[in-house]
Amino acid sequence: YGYENSDNVIFAQIGVKTGLDKWLEYNKRVYVGQKIPFDLPVAQSEVTNPSGDQLATVDLAANSFGQGFVRVTPLEMSLIDNTVANNGTLMRPTLASKITDHNKNLIHSFGAQQLGLPISTQSATDVRQAMNSVIRCGGGFPIPDLRNSPWGIIGKTGTGQVDSTGRTPAEAWLITQAPYSLDNPGQLPALSIVAMKENAGEGAYAVGPMIAHMY
Repeated sequence: YGYENSDNVIFAQIGVKTGLDKWLEYNKRVYVGQKIPFDLPVAQSEVTNPSGDQLATVDLAANSFGQGFVRVTPLEMSLIDNTVANNGTLMRPTLASKITDHNKNLIHSFGAQQLGLPISTQSATDVRQAMNSVIRCGGGFPIPDLRNSPWGIIGKTGTGQVDSTGRTPAEAWLITQAPYSLDNPGQLPALSIVAMKENAGEGAYAVGPMIAHMY
């Protein structure tokens, strides 16, 4: 989500201060470093140096592809995933759509609430196409349940290092959407699923079959 066609911002520019500012701005747009408006308490995600020092160029480069100083929650990744699925529109996460009494009379309803437009429609379309490639010929390809699913699952795998020693198994991530078809790239996915399994290794292998079965 650090790419925006209208601003001509690409990761090649991260070596300059304006690139750092822009990258942090995009994180802020999706509530990284901020309290997510939600019905339950949730930890705040961060991509800055815990020491308080400004990110060095090498740290920013590592952060841009998910390494470095990256501490995010599954809910945060769901916001990002859903923004891409929703053509660039970020919606407030909710736990319930309505509350009724025992006779099913409506007591209260929770309408959809838009939080912002973090990325352009074109950027969201491009990311969905890239997520399709991950499942069809990338990190998700070895998982037949994902690749051959009749629901047209797209996704992005993640293998998050826990420490620098390599002795602690990585956190296994997979963010997904469905349905998707290259023949109709403008069709928006109807459902997204994000899963993270602690210290489970590579995301596709650790949680891919489970997510495919959920779809």
